[in-house]
Amino acid sequence: MKLIVPTLSAFTLIFQRATVVLGFEDEILQLVKASGRTDYILYDSDTLATRGIEYASMYQNDPNVIGFTRIPFSEYFIDDAESNDGTVPRTNKKLLIKEVCQVNYMESVKSILWDYTTKKVDNSQQGYQCTYPIYDARIWHNDFAYVVDKNRSFLQIELCVRNFEVDIKFMVLRIAEGKSLQKPINANCAYSLYATVYKVE
Repeated sequence: MKLIVPTLSAFTLIFQRATVVLGFEDEILQLVKASGRTDYILYDSDTLATRGIEYASMYQNDPNVIGFTRIPFSEYFIDDAESNDGTVPRTNKKLLIKEVCQVNYMESVKSILWDYTTKKVDNSQQGYQCTYPIYDARIWHNDFAYVVDKNRSFLQIELCVRNFEVDIKFMVLRIAEGKSLQKPINANCAYSLYATVYKVE
């Protein structure tokens, strides 16, 4: 497992607004399953993203982030000409949301998977209190809204399978001026991209 963080000075960051097209598959899970590995269920994108978010300390690096959502790469984006408030309707119903739990004056922060069309998750127990900042997020057209702007990062997951061995890399990406996040093409590899989600005031 590797983490690659491009140097910030190498990028001029820009605002990008897009609408996500429905119906994209989990190519990482499909690749591992097609390789013949019997433990393929351990390699779905959301499970790997949870590890990548923790490994890259993404909540600690930006305390305003309240979760992550899987999105297609830029070649599947279409312009949202009607939106002028910086919000993007999110079509993925499953979110990796920030969970903050406290016990005995100690705090733990991690991601948990939540389908926002179902009952709100709450793992609190006696003496173990958990909060979920996303529950206070603004609702927009019966959906949560998030903004992709110059201060935000993306998490890219690369998984390659060679001779039944799995190699995983996490990359924290930002958008360079005039560029978009294109999906890499490498033999025996698959990719997933996650955008940060945060509260829209």
